Order: sequence, then C-alpha cells, then structure tokens
Amino acid sequence: LFLVQCSKSVEPIDRDDLVLPDGDRELVINTSNSNAGETIGNYQLEIQSPTDTQTLSPTSETHTLTELSTGLYTITSSKDGFIGQTVEFNVILPADPTSDYSAGVQLLLTELSPPVEIDNDTGGEVEAAPIGDGSSGTGSTSATMTIPPDAITEAGTTSISFTQIPPGSTTSSPAGLKSTDFGTKTTGFVILPIMDFATPVSITFALDFSPTLIASGISARLYACDSDWNATGEYVDITISPDGATGTFEITHTGYWAVVESWEAIFSDDTYSQTYTSGCSEALNENFTYSRGFGPEYSNRMHIVNSTITVTTTIQEPAAQWYTRTATITVPTRNYIMRNKASSQLIESVDDIPQSALSYSIIFDATDCHDSGGHDSGGGI
Repeated sequence: LFLVQCSKSVEPIDRDDLVLPDGDRELVINTSNSNAGETIGNYQLEIQSPTDTQTLSPTSETHTLTELSTGLYTITSSKDGFIGQTVEFNVILPADPTSDYSAGVQLLLTELSPPVEIDNDTGGEVEAAPIGDGSSGTGSTSATMTIPPDAITEAGTTSISFTQIPPGSTTSSPAGLKSTDFGTKTTGFVILPIMDFATPVSITFALDFSPTLIASGISARLYACDSDWNATGEYVDITISPDGATGTFEITHTGYWAVVESWEAIFSDDTYSQTYTSGCSEALNENFTYSRGFGPEYSNRMHIVNSTITVTTTIQEPAAQWYTRTATITVPTRNYIMRNKASSQLIESVDDIPQSALSYSIIFDATDCHDSGGHDSGGGI
C-alpha cells in the first residue's frame, strides 16, 4: 500500500497598478465692489504668474485659472473711476499629479465718490459715504471733511471727491502698510483733485475702538501715500475720542491717506487635515466641512462682518475592484497673535483659520485589499 501526498504553493495574485486620473487644479479670483450689493461691470485683471503676465477683462466677478504653476501670483484689479487692489498669492501645487488643488483670492474695487462743489470763499463740508453694508466696510457712519473759508485760495468753486477706502482695497498684507513700522493699516481716504490748502482741513471719521483697544493703549496715525499706497514718510497723529468712537485729524493737502493703528497681527502658516477611507472594492463618498473664524478684535479693526471661513467640498471616488480608496484633504490655515506693537501686550490670538473658503488640496490613493495577496497600487502618492 502506497500513500501518495501532493502539494502546491499558491502565489499572490499580482494585479496591475490602478491608474488614477490627473487631479483638478484651480485658482479662483473673486473681484467685487466694496459697496455691498453693487456690481462692478467691466473691469480688468493683470495676472503675473511664475511663467507669464496676462491682462484680462472678465465678464463676471469670478475668474478661474486652471493652468497653474507653483510659485508667486501677483493679481491686480483696476477700473476707471475706482481704486483697485493688488494681492500676492503663493501657489504650492501637490507633487503628485493625481491630487486635487483649489485656492481662492478676493479683490476689491472701490468706486470714487462723486465730486462735491465747494465755494472757496465760504468753505463747507464734504462727506465720504460709508463703504459696505451696515457695520461692514468702513462702518455705518460717514466721514466728514470740514473746509474753512479761504482754505482754497483760488477764486470761485472747487469740486472735491472724498472717498473712504476699506482695508482690503489698499493693502495686500495683514502686517500693514508698506514703509511704516508704526502698526497696521486699517482704512484710508482718497481726496481729489491734488491740491494744497492755505489753512488745515479737519476730518472726523468713525474709529470704533473697543474698550480692549483703549485699555491696551492703542493709538493711530494718518500717513500720506502715493497713488500705489506706499507711505511717503509724512504723517499726522489722530485724536481719539474718550470713548474710542471717533478719530479726528487735520491735513494741509489732498491725496491718498492711510489710517495706521499701533497694533500688529503676527501670522504663521499651519494646516488642518482629515483622511477618509472606503471599504474594500467600495466607492468613497464623503462630505467635508471645516470652519474657523477671526476673533472679534481683529474682525472689528479689519471690518470683517462674518469672520467665519468655511471650507466645504464633496469627495467622490468610484469603487475599484480589489482596492480600498483613500483621500486625505488638507486645508492651509493661518494662526495669528494680535498685540500692541510697542509694548507687545496681547490683545487676541486665534489658530487654524482657513486661508480661504476655496483653499484645499486632496491627495488620493488606492491600496490592494484582496486577501489573496498583492501590493499597494502606488497610484496615489
């Protein structure tokens, strides 16, 4: 009697890698009128990218760039009769071409106020309407310019345009106005045409300093600027009312003027990430939401009405037989410390604020999950 035993080892099944498609890449540029609810019509964008410079005339307030390169983008909005804005944005594309990348920037255009005719002999008042809706923009109170008799020496009348400028339309940096080390630029004024006054002209505007800012010893100055909002070195101190509600100053000529306050916001970069994983051979279908906002002090000084920034998107990837699908979404965020620039006294601090509602990247992966063996697809990272 012979007993025969046969054996055969089973090798792992070696499947081809799952090929993942190239991801979507976009930079969304939103340009709006600082007067809430008003459209801006035809306007221009100049976009300097790492590879070229282009000038566009978008047909809507949103323009999307889909051909992106890693590097610095400088974007300028402009329109006749408006004060434009320049912002700089650093695009950092994920290394893997299968990942998604989305980012957004916001630009403002501020319409110059219509001129008001002043009798040069008797003088008069010119008001700059508030920018924004209600408490947004430059507040709900007009700024008032009081021109004394004979401050304009020429005979007859003079038409003067007096416009308030919100923070976002005159500076691209949260650190404040270029060429000054006093603090942070919060708002500004444009007074045209360019002229000198024989006697000082007084301007009163809504400052809205909180009790916290007053207790922190924050002061304010008005800096003269060129038309590109670079400080010329000339400034005057602003007189703050005891309750912090208003600021008053005197100027001897028209032009571009920036309000700078003696606090600073020190920003640092951070990220928030979340990973989603499907079951084996199953689709990935997830809704992602992340919200965070600026604190009340910074929001008030920079005239941010709704400080909460919410990033929301849907992650949908089809099922792949024998594979587990994975998606890691990362939101670029910012931390800041708001403090008195001279004394370093802390006013406020907040961490992990999304860079914008449209800013995130998603890295996809697929892993062989069948129990007969195999290997990582390598298709994601």
